[in-house]
Amino acid sequence: MNILVLFESDREGYCFKPLVESLKETHEVTLHVVSVYNDLRKIENMLHKHNYDLVVAGSGLAASLPGVVSSLTKVPVFGLPVETHFGGIDALLSMLQMPMGNPVLTAKVGGHNEIVQFISLIDSSLKKMDTVNLIVDGGVMEYEYMNNEINRTRVLCEDKGLELRSSGTIDKDCFNICLVTDPDMIHANDMCLHVPVLENTMREKPTEAFMIYEWIDKGGIWLGVDNARNAVLSFLRLRTMVENKR
Repeated sequence: MNILVLFESDREGYCFKPLVESLKETHEVTLHVVSVYNDLRKIENMLHKHNYDLVVAGSGLAASLPGVVSSLTKVPVFGLPVETHFGGIDALLSMLQMPMGNPVLTAKVGGHNEIVQFISLIDSSLKKMDTVNLIVDGGVMEYEYMNNEINRTRVLCEDKGLELRSSGTIDKDCFNICLVTDPDMIHANDMCLHVPVLENTMREKPTEAFMIYEWIDKGGIWLGVDNARNAVLSFLRLRTMVENKR
């Protein structure tokens, strides 16, 4: 696999060096330190002129780099938040909360191991996979906020020619997306994307962001709150990547 690694500053070497070293054990890796604000044209040229299979982009503070990269490419983009201020929660939320259509597969702050592990799980089984399994806590299935999330995910799946199922556990024959309402639901070591789904009043409270931070800190790869659609789009990017490599 040909992987492009982008970081904003040489000062973040403590974060990107172990990532690059781990990925180089099994993949071809190209590292560039670039500023999304000063080197945007350079980033565009990199993405358009080279046949990278996926991108890992890391940054701190406002952490615009992964989201901008996701808007410029159709390959999977992983985001690695760097702890600069506030324990890295600013960078984490910047990557996590991308709008529908520009997904960033987000790891915990400094979580290069989560990214390396997830990439190691990507294999040819994704090539012909056309079923998505939503892992849902049965106790919240009937709540309106959960039904809304499932229904709009179903509409997107139908539009993309995918079958949608739901269950309480990992289904090895499907691509799994966990709609997390409790930290015990996290599948940090499986090929599974995680999406926090919150009741309306919880989404209105700024302090709930700290709860999401704690969930993500338990591991795994995550998409934004109530955004299972971006998880579906991430699956399609991953599947296309695998198909293109065959």
